Amino acid sequence: MKRACELFSLPLMILLLTGCWDQTLLKNTRLILAASFDSSSDERILAGVTTPIVSTAGSVQNSKESVELLMSEGLSPRDARLEIDNKTSQKLDASKLLILTIGSELAKRDIYSVLDVFYRDPKSALSSKIAVVDGEAIDVLNNSLDSNLRAGNLLTDLLQSAENNTTVSVEDIQTICAEMFDEGVDFMVPFLTLLPEKEIKVDGMAMFHDKSFTGKTLEVEESRLFLLLKDKVGKTVPFSYKIRFHEKETFVSFKVKSHKTDLKVVPSSNGIKVPVTLKVEVSIQEFPEDTLMKKSTIDELTKLLQKRLEEDSRKVLEKLQEANCDGLGIGNRVQAFYPEVWKKTDWNEEYRNIKFQPQVKVTIAQHGVID
Repeated sequence: MKRACELFSLPLMILLLTGCWDQTLLKNTRLILAASFDSSSDERILAGVTTPIVSTAGSVQNSKESVELLMSEGLSPRDARLEIDNKTSQKLDASKLLILTIGSELAKRDIYSVLDVFYRDPKSALSSKIAVVDGEAIDVLNNSLDSNLRAGNLLTDLLQSAENNTTVSVEDIQTICAEMFDEGVDFMVPFLTLLPEKEIKVDGMAMFHDKSFTGKTLEVEESRLFLLLKDKVGKTVPFSYKIRFHEKETFVSFKVKSHKTDLKVVPSSNGIKVPVTLKVEVSIQEFPEDTLMKKSTIDELTKLLQKRLEEDSRKVLEKLQEANCDGLGIGNRVQAFYPEVWKKTDWNEEYRNIKFQPQVKVTIAQHGVID
């Protein structure tokens, strides 16, 4: 009897088990690995996507992969995407998107209108890298087709290397979302340029205010100094300077071994002052003058580096104010520690008037194995 009950209940249990009701077959989809958006005529949007195509000639061993660039115009990013869908027999899937590039002219508009479609789709890859391109972003995707790597992999590897070298900050579609709606901080994203030799270069960072690209950028070494001040450095922080040493033009290359940033906000009747102190320990990588075993040489070189870094810090902070880009989040500090001051202040106007007071202290910790 017990055996009969078991045999009877087994088919019933199988019928009650849930199956895989939500599935996406790879054979019916084409994955989007890189995408671009540009402004087009009549305020329309030009969208571009790169998708890999795998063709098999009889067996998996003989399979070959190519990359296709699809593009179309639309009234909005979603409309342009639907137009691209109409050009392929398979359904496009952006859940594996690696990087999103936006043309500089389109980025000067409200960038949230471009990203809204990603935030609303539950399958969106919000961890995708994002970058602004000098000119049209579609040109970067088109140029990357000549590479042996997929466009998405090529660009993400390029940005990963830049993040490691403290050339750009680590940003993606998800991380910039909160900053877009925060009145007390602005964000930056990598800035890409296409060189005449058709090489793609990470050329610093694009500065945003509110949700729009200001049209101004920080160059590579300015970006490194900014990230030092913000305490958001990568694996290495290299610098190379042309200096005048002992009445002679020469150069010095060094890496920052360790650093400490101290940033304060001091409201007063004369406005808001922001003392910024940066202490760095550096390792000399190149210095043709040698003689670094002498204390007098080290002292003189330390003063030169200290003066140069302090001057450059002041220029970076002035650039931020010119672009009205509160990349250091000074507004958040005012809002948190001085709420009464914040309530009385129009931060869009006041930020340009705050007085930054940068101070840099350099210590040469290493100078190589030769003097």
